[in-house]
Amino acid sequence: MFNLADAMIAAHQELEYNRNPVDGQQVDVPIRLDNKKQITIRLTYIGGGAFTKAFLDDAGTVVLATREEPPYGEMTKRLLSMIQDSFTEDNRYLWVNIPDVTHIGQTGLMVKGKGTLFEVYTSPLYQAPLPSDAPLDARKQAQFLRNRIKAAFKKSSYDKASGAMFPEAVCKEFISNIYKDISKYKYKPFKGCDPIKWLRFIQAVLLMIELSQLISKTWLMEAPDRNLALDDEGNLILLDIFFDYQALINRERDNV
Repeated sequence: MFNLADAMIAAHQELEYNRNPVDGQQVDVPIRLDNKKQITIRLTYIGGGAFTKAFLDDAGTVVLATREEPPYGEMTKRLLSMIQDSFTEDNRYLWVNIPDVTHIGQTGLMVKGKGTLFEVYTSPLYQAPLPSDAPLDARKQAQFLRNRIKAAFKKSSYDKASGAMFPEAVCKEFISNIYKDISKYKYKPFKGCDPIKWLRFIQAVLLMIELSQLISKTWLMEAPDRNLALDDEGNLILLDIFFDYQALINRERDNV
């Protein structure tokens, strides 16, 4: 599954080394903007899968075209965009850990010889994956999140022996477990961490969990370094900490 983190890695390969999986193919992409205006922009194609195509524009902005139709759709960009829409200019600085993903319109791309509707998003270029020499706050936050995800899985009542699929009820149980668990740590930063940065990080994760439930009830979470990033100020960016388990199962079941 080609995700936002994969797009960041491919973009860095193109900008820094002039190489990526598709050799920087230039394409003209027609986009119907949210304001109904039609534009065509030349972009550098940097990679993708069946559900997300990633591009770079001349300014180094990452442009993502994503299929969202059920039951297979990839909705993580929609989630991040919805979160951005909830911010104002006055409070955006409080949420530095949440990727700045913005929905700008729609485009039609060919998939297996068939014209297919894609939603179009933009994002700044973040440093991904999370580097081993990331600032202490970012490394501690990442480790904390991984630990809490692992603990929430252990509390969930799925069949660990058989590795049975997660039904909706168990996904909801997982989300409830991790939300309650993380809430306890708002004012308990790891040793050496800035308490203000820690509080903002915890609040960002909680907000993402809350709003994720407006889109799907079958989200699960993961936080390997590959799915995390840094911004230019050294803040941890929560690039791809959610995935829709039911949509993933649907794609694998139907070989989509």
